[in-house]
Amino acid sequence: IEIVPLYQKFNPLGFEIFSVSMDSKKEHWVNAIKSDNLSWPNHGSELKGFEQSKVAELYGVDVLPGTFLIDEE
Repeated sequence: IEIVPLYQKFNPLGFEIFSVSMDSKKEHWVNAIKSDNLSWPNHGSELKGFEQSKVAELYGVDVLPGTFLIDEE
């Protein structure tokens, strides 16, 4: 899924993205945000890698990339 064009198109209508990285090194995470032109303001990472991520466990993420559409409720 090409998420950047979707964000640009639908953000004015209230669509938001929260990116969660499974990186274990901050440098890799920050560089990916820049190189992939992820222009939205909401990015998060535990910097614990995939195997130790509470977010991955909570949402059942077992492959990357993973995309979830969550409504406001």
